Amino acid sequence: MKRYKLFTYFISTLVLLSVVLAGCTPAESPTAESGEAPQSSEVEPAVETYTVGVIVPTLDAQFWNRYVEFIQQGADELGVELVILNADNNADQMAKFIEDLVARDVDGIIQVPYWATGVKTLSDAGDIPVIMADVYLNDINPQDADYPNYLAFIGPSDEAAGYQMAITLFAAMEPNEDGKKVIGVVDGTPGTSVAIDRHAGLERALAEHPEVEVAGMVTGNFVRDESQAAFESLYQGNPDIKGVWCANGGTATGVMTAIKGADKVPGEDILVVAMDLNPENVDAIKAGELLFDIGGHWLQGGFALVMMYDYLNGFDIPADQANVKLDLLPLTADLIPQFESDFPNGVPVYDFKEHSRVYTPDAPAATFELQYSKEPVETQSSEVEPAVETYTVGVIVPTLDAQFWNRYVEFIQQGADELGVELVILNADNNADQMAKFIEDLVARDVDGIIQVPYWATGVKTLSDAGDIPVIMADVYLNDINPQDADYPNYLAFIGPSDEAAGYQMAITLFAAMEPNEDGKKVIGVVDGTPGTSVAIDRHAGLERALAEHPEVEVAGMVTGNFVRDESQAAFESLYQGNPDIKGVWCANGGTATGVMTAIKGADKVPGEDILVVAMDLNPENVDAIKAGELLFDIGGHWLQGGFALVMMYDYLNGFDIPADQANVKLDLLPLTADLIPQFESDFPNGVPVYDFKEHSRVYTPDAPAATFELQYSE
Repeated sequence: MKRYKLFTYFISTLVLLSVVLAGCTPAESPTAESGEAPQSSEVEPAVETYTVGVIVPTLDAQFWNRYVEFIQQGADELGVELVILNADNNADQMAKFIEDLVARDVDGIIQVPYWATGVKTLSDAGDIPVIMADVYLNDINPQDADYPNYLAFIGPSDEAAGYQMAITLFAAMEPNEDGKKVIGVVDGTPGTSVAIDRHAGLERALAEHPEVEVAGMVTGNFVRDESQAAFESLYQGNPDIKGVWCANGGTATGVMTAIKGADKVPGEDILVVAMDLNPENVDAIKAGELLFDIGGHWLQGGFALVMMYDYLNGFDIPADQANVKLDLLPLTADLIPQFESDFPNGVPVYDFKEHSRVYTPDAPAATFELQYSKEPVETQSSEVEPAVETYTVGVIVPTLDAQFWNRYVEFIQQGADELGVELVILNADNNADQMAKFIEDLVARDVDGIIQVPYWATGVKTLSDAGDIPVIMADVYLNDINPQDADYPNYLAFIGPSDEAAGYQMAITLFAAMEPNEDGKKVIGVVDGTPGTSVAIDRHAGLERALAEHPEVEVAGMVTGNFVRDESQAAFESLYQGNPDIKGVWCANGGTATGVMTAIKGADKVPGEDILVVAMDLNPENVDAIKAGELLFDIGGHWLQGGFALVMMYDYLNGFDIPADQANVKLDLLPLTADLIPQFESDFPNGVPVYDFKEHSRVYTPDAPAATFELQYSE
């Protein structure tokens, strides 16, 4: 099997630094015996850089985005190169990714083995070590004699979680006139251990509670949209349902959307329980819409990375740590203060090097379980802050089926937690009618403010319907209506990216990197964004400006991907089939680029070699693609705009007008290429800048700087 024992220690920090900066080959030093690392109080070991493949079933879910972000955090700290592959809820794609990683001869594989692909991975991988996460393999245990490359499994205690969800739901429900508590069940992906075990926990609870009657069980495949549709059908035939057991967080979001669509109120008319602790579900608990959630197991990928890293560096995984089922953290409304105190932004403190035996010889196990501290939440502060009212702000986004919008929501939620704002986050799910309905819902609820991304020309409707509710627009500006317009005094501000400049920079970088064909032409394809949105129009205008300057560039075709991964993949597949001479692709956003790169691989070509790709957003998956050499260029950071808008809204609600020169902001964005990766990771650990919301709010800081700032490299 692949094993590496390359612990090398250097006599001085200067020598170590020179190796890192100059790429010198170190002189030989004593190597570690198996299971024992050399000791040094001052100098860290110099270890080989390993490449680990990470396969996830989808990134169209907050849970898997958090999983990937945490594993990337570990890779950055440990110096591991990741190849992150998103199967996009497609079994064939996952099977192909397994073959791709084996062909690439990666050093290790961490996989979530949906669709019974785990045995294929172990068989195909040969001597490549494998750790499975989330979904265990039936009848095959880690460190099995027949599969010595199967190092470990880490996943949640699904049966216990499913049981706890159920008994919490049953206890909170009131019986009907027949003495029955009628529930609906929306299960996960059939055949996966997570779905089977969670359902087993539900069945155990049902056996203990004969007063509970199941109106029907449907499958949502752990996907928001499918769960919404499945519950809509179930509820239509069973309007006496008063509680819903949901197999995961995305399922619950879909179910709650369906409940609202039936003119019912989740948390009042129908109780809902879930599993995952996604940010959107935590928000739903705070809003009183979700009764109970349990989770934290998105940490499992990072734990697996530590175990893999230690193994590759010569440390065996102890048998008692090779098959881990994590107990999970429960959350109800009364636990929110403790949760936010113990886990700011929903994230525990975890030092990857402290849990790695490469750096810490007596390190604890890589895994740990989330638990609440025993310290009561402090309600007083030695410094007296201003007493301010708690405001409720509605936040409407076009979709959460994209890493970009998940980061946008997480950052705005971080601000809400720091400032004490209640958010109502509404996901239009790429549906114009849904966004229009959400506008009406927020107005009917009489929220204190609205922050909207006004896709599908819904901005004027928002301003008109909102009346005296203040509104800030983000990302997409309104044609012919400026902030603080006399006709729309409730339109406070706009914050978005400098799309034209970004589209131009993407284009000229692509053109400069391409080699002309035998006719002297550089042939490109273009995958545009959602028609009619200012972001798509302006980014394309930047492309057109660059094309006017570069007559050697020939556009084979322009197609629309609607800023959506799957649509972009399909659009480019069609374009490339008719234009196989394309050697570069200009992609309107990050999800578009991910879809295009998947299409390129599907055509047996290599993105970054056979066909160059540029994009915009700085999503974690795109940063990883640059590191892997698949994506030439990305530019972004504008997911910060929602948090900036929240500070401005908060100050306005507390009596501070928004200065006219800060009311219409187009952010310059941060470029990223492979040679900038070290600086990017140094300046922005986990891709996130340091931002103190109270320091930028005039409520707390009278001479606060503007709420907005632009990402820039330190050097």
